[in-house]
Amino acid sequence: MTAPEVPTADNAATSERVAPEPGSLVALRLLLSVIYSDERNSCPITVVVDGAVISGLVVHPAVFYRTMIEQIGERDELKDTTAFTGLLQGLTEHVADAPPPDADEIGNVFFGKAMVTAARATGQLAYDKVASWQVSLSHVSAWTIGLPPDD
Repeated sequence: MTAPEVPTADNAATSERVAPEPGSLVALRLLLSVIYSDERNSCPITVVVDGAVISGLVVHPAVFYRTMIEQIGERDELKDTTAFTGLLQGLTEHVADAPPPDADEIGNVFFGKAMVTAARATGQLAYDKVASWQVSLSHVSAWTIGLPPDD
């Protein structure tokens, strides 16, 4: 049995194929492409976005939208809002039926359940409930696989 081939990314300056730099957004996109290839895939990831730390389980976009539908059902003020659930159900069906994106097409990280910590200011939770979060990769300044340790 041979080891799997290392994923590569195009290096536009030299037209060579090179392995992505560890921790780069190219590497994160490659990881996300695996997660987004099957609804059963997920991975705990921590990202830094504009000084806030977001930690949680990254999931397929269809799972993200289903989780949001569940969250709406848990909020008394939104339970009777069928417009929200109908919209999210349509988005769920659209992404569930779509082919997996190529790594270079991925622009967002979909957290099924995550916590937000305002690390720069106080280190305290910025949002004290676990929730679904969608984060634009263009705002991610750092990332790692795994969750911060409990204090």
